Amino acid sequence: MPRNTFKSCRRAFTTVELMTVVGILVVLIAIGVAVLASMRANAKRTATRLLLENMMAISEEYRVAIGRNVTYDLGSVGDVYDESIVEFVKTTRNAGDIGTMYRGLSEETMVDDVTDGWVVLDPWKTRLLYLPRHPYDIDDNGSDDTLSGVKIHNRPFFVSAGEDMTFGTGDDIYSFEQD
Repeated sequence: MPRNTFKSCRRAFTTVELMTVVGILVVLIAIGVAVLASMRANAKRTATRLLLENMMAISEEYRVAIGRNVTYDLGSVGDVYDESIVEFVKTTRNAGDIGTMYRGLSEETMVDDVTDGWVVLDPWKTRLLYLPRHPYDIDDNGSDDTLSGVKIHNRPFFVSAGEDMTFGTGDDIYSFEQD
């Protein structure tokens, strides 16, 4: 019987080879997801810093035009933490040309809260804090020039609660460089 010179042998991938390829793909996808999440978090932190810089520019413009920093009567607002940014926006939006500086903020940032008025939100949808001068806590030495251990140099500033959306934790973002 003549030997068939054409072999009809089809070779397929083994289960081990297929599982190896699937495993490599899973690892690559996991790395990609982790990198993407990290990039998204960094983008939000950067956007928050830019927002805080814009708010400081508005504050400085108000100080130059009016001759003083934006202040509010602590007795006139219910919860100083929630209402501070409302009072800031209310004061500066009605101060002539300074109010036009808000046009540069996105619709996600400037929100018209039906009960309070206009508020400014960070990328995590948390209201910013505006502190005209005095910190809301005093350091262990009784000095009023620090906020949770961060020097504020007796100036107004803004704070974002950061990614965990809780003020006073390690991920808070300030409108000034921490010393």
